[in-house]
Amino acid sequence: MINRKKYSASSINSLIESPENLSTKESHSPSESSSSLHDEKFSFSEIFYNSNLNKNKNTILNNNSIQDLSQKITYFTTNTNSKSNYNNLNNVPCFVLDILENEGPIKIIEKENKLFLIKIQKVKIEDNFKELYEKGKEKNNNLNYYNQKKEAGNLPEISFFYKRYYYYSKYDKGIKMDYESWYSVTPESIAKYIALLTRGKVIIDGFCGSGGNVIQFSKYGKKVFAIDIDKNKIDICKNNCNVYECENNIEFILDDYLNMKGKIKADFVFLSPPWGGLKYKNSNVYSIKKFMHPNIIDIIRVSLNVAKFILFYVPRNLDLNELIDLVSFVKNEIESNSGNKLNFDVRILYSNQKIKTLLIIFGYAVYDIISDDDIKQFLSFHYHKVNDDNAKYVINFIKIIGYYKFFKYELDYRLNISQSLNLNYMIKYFMMNILNQQEKLQIKAQYMLKQLRSKKNGKNNQNKKKKPIN
Repeated sequence: MINRKKYSASSINSLIESPENLSTKESHSPSESSSSLHDEKFSFSEIFYNSNLNKNKNTILNNNSIQDLSQKITYFTTNTNSKSNYNNLNNVPCFVLDILENEGPIKIIEKENKLFLIKIQKVKIEDNFKELYEKGKEKNNNLNYYNQKKEAGNLPEISFFYKRYYYYSKYDKGIKMDYESWYSVTPESIAKYIALLTRGKVIIDGFCGSGGNVIQFSKYGKKVFAIDIDKNKIDICKNNCNVYECENNIEFILDDYLNMKGKIKADFVFLSPPWGGLKYKNSNVYSIKKFMHPNIIDIIRVSLNVAKFILFYVPRNLDLNELIDLVSFVKNEIESNSGNKLNFDVRILYSNQKIKTLLIIFGYAVYDIISDDDIKQFLSFHYHKVNDDNAKYVINFIKIIGYYKFFKYELDYRLNISQSLNLNYMIKYFMMNILNQQEKLQIKAQYMLKQLRSKKNGKNNQNKKKKPIN
């Protein structure tokens, strides 16, 4: 059993690079008319990332008969006796958190000759939930308004009403919401976090609702397509965008999102389709195929046509394995355009010190979601005797042979070959069995260059010490 030590990662930046500059990746744009995301470097700044949340890691599963990591994901999504402390009022399980705590932050899954690289991380959203909630409770003069709205069928239970400033800080300025919006709107602080990931880009909100996300996309994005099939929601969204004075770069579209194929193009599409009401909390495992409407396969088909990246806002108890299966199925349909690799950037969003929801980022373009700090954290999670030197050696492996090749063979080594998870043994195995001659020479050359630099720095330090003091 591994005695895991904690690794405190520094601020993590995920870099989307032009596919032409990536030696180990391929990417295909859905259309030549798409905007120029591939023509520049684009930074995903983790403004609200808090590495101190990564605590209480459990023991690794020592089942060497497991050949595919997807079987482990299936295990977690079907295990109803999870021991994780979900820290939520309703104790709705979060199986992605189980995977993170038991298997570490980086995963590689192979399905039907396709490779899926998954990075899981915790993100703390900075908000003043308690203050905003108390502000909502203290304004008792609004209770008559609440009772009138509830009698008219426009409001659910009063706890949602108390959260109105958490949803919209300018609620008293004329914000409108229908019944469904009260339990489906993205809270303002979370919407801001998501919008910062798409700064300066063209965004589609396929199910805009009352406009919580549209408002923030408008503030930080270049252009926003706000789509909804419900005219009442489009009218509410327009009103709320007017309250925030940010409607100049928004195009409102009253239509079914599934009709958008071939009609509009964007860098990102944000998806938060109806989750099936509040009933999703009653299910131990949330099945997007069962609960989400419209049909999730149709949603993915359209999304891969209209945008390069998909931001999927889903319940915390999502069956991640089911989502990967569905994306793989859709990619099989469009194989000639899609390539055989895909990254899933999975973010567990915390608000008010509780898991609020999941944000999953994926799409056509393959981009770097793994930093050097993530690699070190991954190695410290799984291996003995991890230090800066051998961790840098592994990072050099990855830079030369690519993420997919490294993690695919590393998983095979860890599950089927190694009896001792010593990082130095893994490095020797890669050098002897995985790397070709050219790759070995590249790594050795980098190592020798590093040694020369270290010796040179050592001599300079010695000369400084010998220098006489006048």
